[in-house]
Amino acid sequence: MTTLAPTLEQIESTHGFYLDICRMVTNGLPIKTAHRLLSDVVCFNNGWRVVGITEKALCMFHAQDYESFTKQGIQRCHLFNRQQRNVVMLANPITNAALWYTEWMDKDKAVLGSSSENKALESSTPPLIHWFDHKESLTPLFRTSGYKWKHGEDERLCLAALYSLTR
Repeated sequence: MTTLAPTLEQIESTHGFYLDICRMVTNGLPIKTAHRLLSDVVCFNNGWRVVGITEKALCMFHAQDYESFTKQGIQRCHLFNRQQRNVVMLANPITNAALWYTEWMDKDKAVLGSSSENKALESSTPPLIHWFDHKESLTPLFRTSGYKWKHGEDERLCLAALYSLTR
């Protein structure tokens, strides 16, 4: 069974890479390059983890029998601007691995939303979001798979149940 949380060894090892990247920035590595390096290194078991879905995306899934397919117009939308987060974290290194991990995970959340809602999530008036309760789940839903997410029977059942609960 897969869990959401990385091991302490993974956190500490990845934190070491983060501190190395911070030192490279101090030595002249461009922030844009450092941002990409940091994003690639710090993926853990489920980077860009999905914690909710917008009302519009839920209705779009309902119309498609909760299936996911290419060019559907639904994507993972970050709740926090990752580049801004990384710039702050690179300029102000967090030396405590546990504290760094908590800060990273608090700002690495995404929701499923329509492509038109993506940037609206960072605005002062974001769309309605239905939150998933992953706390009890040992097997995470909507796991990262490249730029997409894994979408099987468990995900379809979750979306159908959520749609029923919200009507």
